[in-house]
Amino acid sequence: MARVKLSEFRAKKLLADKLGFSYTGISIDAEDKELSRQINQLSDGKYVVKVDQATKKRNQLGLVKLNRSRNQIISDVTEMSKKGYRYFLAEPMIEHDPKDEQFLALVRTEGGIEIQYSEKGGVGIEGHADSLQRMIYLMGKPKAIGALSTENLEKIIRLFNSEHMVYLEINPLLIEDGKFTPLDAAVEVDSTAELAVQGAWTSQDFRSSRLEKTASEKMVEDLQAVSVSALSLRVMNPNGQILLMLSGGGASLVIADEFDAHGLSDELINYGEYSGAPNEDELYQYSLALIKLLKSGQAKKKIIVIAGGVANFTDIAVTFRGIIRAFDKEKKYLKDNKVGVFVRRGGPNQQKGLAMMEDCLTKIGLAHKVHGPDISLAKLVKEVAEEVKA
Repeated sequence: MARVKLSEFRAKKLLADKLGFSYTGISIDAEDKELSRQINQLSDGKYVVKVDQATKKRNQLGLVKLNRSRNQIISDVTEMSKKGYRYFLAEPMIEHDPKDEQFLALVRTEGGIEIQYSEKGGVGIEGHADSLQRMIYLMGKPKAIGALSTENLEKIIRLFNSEHMVYLEINPLLIEDGKFTPLDAAVEVDSTAELAVQGAWTSQDFRSSRLEKTASEKMVEDLQAVSVSALSLRVMNPNGQILLMLSGGGASLVIADEFDAHGLSDELINYGEYSGAPNEDELYQYSLALIKLLKSGQAKKKIIVIAGGVANFTDIAVTFRGIIRAFDKEKKYLKDNKVGVFVRRGGPNQQKGLAMMEDCLTKIGLAHKVHGPDISLAKLVKEVAEEVKA
């Protein structure tokens, strides 16, 4: 069995079909050339616009827009797609009292279907763990739980089984006079059952929180295509606090592992490296792509880590000149946003390169620490971790 996540749009359509309520949300592909026409067909009113890519903590990341007019939907999609997202959901805004928000989840286990329910749902559900009721369903008519009637629960279980779901979460859930309204829904299915469900869902409905390639990733790909050196970039969390500018070799893996050991893997904006003695201009372009990524993030505190092991052949002064040129070009942004910089590097021409970097960061006015190979990579990461947690 391969567990995959469905789009929220498809999850709600499945629920609507089984539970008999009306659902008029629309699924949006930011790359659809007919997007404007699709949105213009919507009726007037207020809408919720949100990323539909199985992304956690969407509210905290600014990926949910409330009380939007029809005319604002395209601008919202355009804004959020710049962060690397492609799929979105627009649906009518449902006014309600947050006190009425409930929580429901079904989980397939070896012992049966575990049903979880709380009358205190919404974004604060984790703070109400003591309110969570649990029961295991095996067969027959299920017992009512909370505000969920036996009839509705029976329909949900039937849907859960017929569509080969392994996980279903509805949070928040509104239930009023028996009317069932899911404000947010998440579903995981067994992907090997695609033929069995006969089109109820297809692989086109699968979603991943992995972002579409960002502008920065595409810039690095284009740069790599014409370079004999190795240049790579993968966006991890665009709203993280730590941007990595790493030289290649095992050192880049060590650094990533060290951040994970400090519980900061979720704060890494990116992973990637440069190696193979790139020239000054290549490092300049590479650094600009990384700073572009840094500028797109929402973190209040931002830190750049320039690090690597002790090079055998790469000229530290040459590569640092490229980074310094990029810093000089973006110095207003770096200074205005109080970006901190931590450096640890060694190799040919290291004294000259480190002195150049120290001079650059001092002139721009950035808080920084510049080290040679006299300190370990673990010590550097510890310094960064202390700054992040300060």
